[in-house]
Amino acid sequence: MKFKNPNTKFIIFTSAVTSDLLVCIKNRNGIYEYERWLKELIEVFGEVNHFMIINTFTGNSDVPQNFEVLVKKENINEHLENLRKQIEEYDLSKLK
Repeated sequence: MKFKNPNTKFIIFTSAVTSDLLVCIKNRNGIYEYERWLKELIEVFGEVNHFMIINTFTGNSDVPQNFEVLVKKENINEHLENLRKQIEEYDLSKLK
């Protein structure tokens, strides 16, 4: 992707995960793959906005109610419809 688009600035970010998941990755000897993946991202893109860290948010068990949605076969279509609507209605001027 980067090679085919040399004049494009890519903004790369990792998703925030719970601190428990990071510890689980380490405990299952997955930390080396995690580190390799992160280094590969930096090698290709130069920088990464890295949210996969232990911080007050990822270590907080009091996550806001609207932070996640449990998606199953029974509600996937409804979820995607709601997500499309949220994306359509989102005010991009908030990002500026």
